[in-house]
Amino acid sequence: MNNKTFFVMALALLFSCTGVFADELISEFTENKIAEFMTLRMKLSTLDSNEAALAAIDDFEAQNAAALKEQAVDYEQEALIMYNFYELERFNYRFNDAAQRPSTKNMLQDLVQKDSAWYEAHDRDKTNKWLNTLTGDAISCYMSFSWASVMKYGLKVKPYYEQSLEQDPDLAYTNTNIAQWYYYAPAIGGGSKKTARKYFERAVQVAKTDAERYFADIYLSQFLFEYKEFDEAKRLLDEADSLNPGSSYIATIRAENADGRSLYAYNRRRSKIDDK
Repeated sequence: MNNKTFFVMALALLFSCTGVFADELISEFTENKIAEFMTLRMKLSTLDSNEAALAAIDDFEAQNAAALKEQAVDYEQEALIMYNFYELERFNYRFNDAAQRPSTKNMLQDLVQKDSAWYEAHDRDKTNKWLNTLTGDAISCYMSFSWASVMKYGLKVKPYYEQSLEQDPDLAYTNTNIAQWYYYAPAIGGGSKKTARKYFERAVQVAKTDAERYFADIYLSQFLFEYKEFDEAKRLLDEADSLNPGSSYIATIRAENADGRSLYAYNRRRSKIDDK
């Protein structure tokens, strides 16, 4: 074997090993639990109260904590991924409760700080796609508390989503969330309704599970509603309804649509950011 042949083979082996490492950055166990939690996120809106939803999240976390520690290949990161999922979903239901709402800002601030500490100690390029996306989500939710936070953090969100999509262009969850960034961001800051539509549509195309399709359908539906493509908007919302019958979330969206408003207008009003 000459030196050139050896070099080519060694380089190929290096790339092969690097690819395996990237694929195994988190365990199959955690990937499966993410999929299960996505399904739970969908089903939570069929429960009869915020308290029931929060209890279901707590139960899921408690039931899987020990196994996560045993089966993770990168426990610190995998635990942080799941913690982000739990806290972001808890935020949604605590924010719905007027008594718990005042605590949600500190809750998200703590989450953003935990995620920031991870990136201070690790390379984003080697961080799993889920943590990249969820960090963008945590910052996005935290921004909703004030225009000052929007100005401070707004341009920091998109790079997390972009990194995640470089790792996996077919991640429906990330496609939906970067679409929302493009939707809400002003044009002067890089926002684009045309680009938002591209990502909303891609999320529907690449969705692999009922839960992924459910959320992708809803967000594209509401984008189309804003552009008066009412027939397709209704078809997508009906499809989402068929995937998760009895959802109070879809019932709320239907009520908003009946009054001429989209989910995006509802979210702005719900956050009261325009009053801050």
